Amino acid sequence: MKKYLALIGAAILVMALASPSMAQFKSWGHMEIQTVWLSDQNFKTDAAGEGATTKQIAERFRFYLQYGDPKTVRAVIGFEADSTNWGEDANTSAAGGGRMGVYRADQVQLEVKHAFLEFVVPNTPVTVTAGIQGFAYGGRLFMNNDAPGLKVTANFAPHQIQAFWWRENDTATTTYQVNDTYGLQYLLGQKAFNVEAFFAYKNDLRSAAYADNPWWLGASAGFKPGNFDIFGQFVWNGGKADSKVAGVEDSKYKG
Repeated sequence: MKKYLALIGAAILVMALASPSMAQFKSWGHMEIQTVWLSDQNFKTDAAGEGATTKQIAERFRFYLQYGDPKTVRAVIGFEADSTNWGEDANTSAAGGGRMGVYRADQVQLEVKHAFLEFVVPNTPVTVTAGIQGFAYGGRLFMNNDAPGLKVTANFAPHQIQAFWWRENDTATTTYQVNDTYGLQYLLGQKAFNVEAFFAYKNDLRSAAYADNPWWLGASAGFKPGNFDIFGQFVWNGGKADSKVAGVEDSKYKG
């Protein structure tokens, strides 16, 4: 009897240890296939004064794995593979991804989209996300890309304040020739409407001729009547490229 009790006790102990670990795994993703017919996409600005008409089939899937709990700490890695056009050239399929739709498609095409660690600072509303992740501010008017960087987010529902930094380039690690962007975002999210405001500043030190320092100030608002989503986006661009060469004037941004 003691032997059976010991086995039952061991089984319960294994279940107690395994269950939390199993519960921490999560996966999600999506797959899309779309047909495209796009007429005059260059607004008739080519040499002949004619627009280009594009017809194609595209495909993409994304697959994410998570270990941990978003309420405490988690690690996330996301994969992507896509085809910009079914029947694309197999000879260029390995150059930069986006070419899985080739004839004889069993090729290397899986891309790492995201890879980050995220944790909640104990007893605070602050979440820190570090690693390769998505940065989206001001819609596609400003930024909607993946990059290595850091986010520090304070949630005071329905308000959110986020400080962010991403690095686009680091060409010489011994002389700090980097291209970084820093910023701050405010979000107000409601069921019927939302508001966003952000500021971003770029510090590009790669050039020997100038330090490139543009900035962006943006605002957007959205309204959701029923099944519709109506929104507007505005972005102001300023700053300057500071000359490092004597006698050469700075160049200013304005837009």
